[in-house]
Amino acid sequence: MTGHADRLGSKTYNLELSLKRAEAVAAYLRNEVGLPVGSIGVAAMGEARPLVGCPTENGDALKACLAPNRRVEVVFVGHALVDHDRIMLVREIESGGADLIEIEEIARTTVTILD
Repeated sequence: MTGHADRLGSKTYNLELSLKRAEAVAAYLRNEVGLPVGSIGVAAMGEARPLVGCPTENGDALKACLAPNRRVEVVFVGHALVDHDRIMLVREIESGGADLIEIEEIARTTVTILD
């Protein structure tokens, strides 16, 4: 899984933040979903691979526009079977200037990924 950040803040800060995002999702998948520890790889891209640029936005509009860049991408590789009671949506929220992770149950599902 790969963590990403928007372009607000320094490159060093964004790289560290994107790593923390990926590690938080990996910890959740290990601890709550039960994926084996060795099966999850974590990487950080910082602000290097944005989904949106928002060149004309400023202030709060810029921050809102850049939200898609603050993400964790999860890729299943090889043969895996994940059968659990719920799938979670991990959504970043802000509170008092600190990034928090809000995890919301959105569905009950079984996911099967094959080569």
